[in-house]
Amino acid sequence: MTLHFTKYQATGNDFVILDNRNGAIKLSIDDVQRICDRRFGVGADGVMLLEKHPSLDFNLVYYNSDGSQSLCGNGTRAAMKMASSLGIVNGKASFNAFDGAHQAEIVDHGIVKVRMNDVTVPANSDFINTGSPHLIRFVTGLATRLNQEAPTSTSLSCLAITIFMCAHTSVGLKTKRYRVVRVLRPLPSQYTSRVMTLR
Repeated sequence: MTLHFTKYQATGNDFVILDNRNGAIKLSIDDVQRICDRRFGVGADGVMLLEKHPSLDFNLVYYNSDGSQSLCGNGTRAAMKMASSLGIVNGKASFNAFDGAHQAEIVDHGIVKVRMNDVTVPANSDFINTGSPHLIRFVTGLATRLNQEAPTSTSLSCLAITIFMCAHTSVGLKTKRYRVVRVLRPLPSQYTSRVMTLR
């Protein structure tokens, strides 16, 4: 398979973006993983397909490097830049993504702004969905706890999840971010009822 692609980065995240307005490109999970492989592929945090949409400016299909689908905020910004360079949009756009419709705009100095969908955090829940699943956990003694309690793929049920461990300190909130992929084991029973998809 020969693919003509463009490589973009947004705030340090890098992406392979494919113009699929003719609908000819069909990617498997293996295809995505091979493209994103930093040793034997192009190397990227994700792969995106820009496609036609019946009523919006374009449809955006986003794949994480493991082949799972979700939304990526930085990815949407890169996709908006490419859509502009292809003449699909002119400064402003409405587009469809994994979690529904979004609006985007290119402002001064080429900066891209994207309107993310609202997220409500329910009481007593560690899980939120911003278009991709997140677990947020507050801990004490952040530096020590993070070294001892780095999340593993055996404790969560999602294929891929972003985990933030946070601690209040005298200088403000400190966080550590993890990306856990290929998580297949069921959630522990104490979390089963706390997993929520928020729209």
